[in-house]
Amino acid sequence: MPHFRATDGIELAYLDEGEGKPLVFVHGWMMSGRFWKRQVDAFRNQNRIVVPDLRGCGDSQPKPGTHNVPRYAEDLHELLSGLDLKEATLVGWSMGGGIAIEYLHRHGTGRVQAVGLVDFPPKLEEDPSVADKVCHNLNTRKDSFSESFLQRMFLEPLPPSEKSWMLAETGKCLPATACEMYRAMRGTGEVASRKPYGIPALLAFPEKGWFPKALPEWTPHFSKTITPTLTKSKHCPFLEEAEAFNSALRTTMSTHA
Repeated sequence: MPHFRATDGIELAYLDEGEGKPLVFVHGWMMSGRFWKRQVDAFRNQNRIVVPDLRGCGDSQPKPGTHNVPRYAEDLHELLSGLDLKEATLVGWSMGGGIAIEYLHRHGTGRVQAVGLVDFPPKLEEDPSVADKVCHNLNTRKDSFSESFLQRMFLEPLPPSEKSWMLAETGKCLPATACEMYRAMRGTGEVASRKPYGIPALLAFPEKGWFPKALPEWTPHFSKTITPTLTKSKHCPFLEEAEAFNSALRTTMSTHA
């Protein structure tokens, strides 16, 4: 897996495979780019697939004090600029959706022709005590907390083989990094979402997901929206209903503003 050096010196890992119109996938809190494996397999023969590991996640280095959405958006900007990607479709899952929106807010749509948001609200409405509890669990029992958190993302019980690699990936994110990221998620899209974007969007919000009520909140911000019906997934439709998700993503990529 190649690496690039961010402007603050951190080495960040990313996958870069295939040729054609670029597809850029941004993972969620405490996860890694490996969670997009079914999209990489489905699109690598038709598209250029770029999948970064966020700083502090996967195979990317951490740097205390920088694990927040604005810095992640800048990392994304540096990667897209460094690779000179154009007409990309930018897909963000959960916290990754906030990073995608922050990128658009800061850098516009010059390199992006479409966007995808996966089960991510414009504002994370939580009592501050929730973050305190999450951080306590991360620091005292991260392995069992991660296992429980992973299962809550899926509608059906995870097969042992799937749970194994997922736990290995979340295990790469240090408790201090995960805690800093979590606290930074509050209100991630609140400011950025006030701006309309003249590009089409895939809005993948499962009926039984964490944030189904956020779907109509996002719709006015894009020129056109593709909203697949997702009834067999919870927080990870790109894994649980990969065929339906990938079909909707193809439609989004072919939709013109």
